[in-house]
Amino acid sequence: MLFMYGLITMLLWSIVAYWTQETAHEVARKYAVQDDKAAAIETGYKKVNILGAGYFIEPKSTVIEVYAPKHPEHGDVATATVTTVPTIKKLFVFSMPEITRESEAMLEDHRLYYDDKYKKYIGNY
Repeated sequence: MLFMYGLITMLLWSIVAYWTQETAHEVARKYAVQDDKAAAIETGYKKVNILGAGYFIEPKSTVIEVYAPKHPEHGDVATATVTTVPTIKKLFVFSMPEITRESEAMLEDHRLYYDDKYKKYIGNY
């Protein structure tokens, strides 16, 4: 029985960890393409709520952060960090901690312009 409980716990934790990583990737990608922090974070919360509705993640305890340089240059990335808490925190003797995943996405070149004077990419800000 202990083995089965451990197996179920690892399966549930793996589902939450995978979904958290996918959410982080989606948030970073959306911010890298659209340069809209609020829209990227909203996309992340929508994605978490899909699995939260399946009783795996507590949507209200999810924290999503996204960052990109204020004046990006060619090759800079957007970074998203997503922290989720599994709904089942303890199963028999096994406990499941919060899960934090991070993802990066290359900033799209349409967010930049090439300045002939300085011979480099300079942000549109």
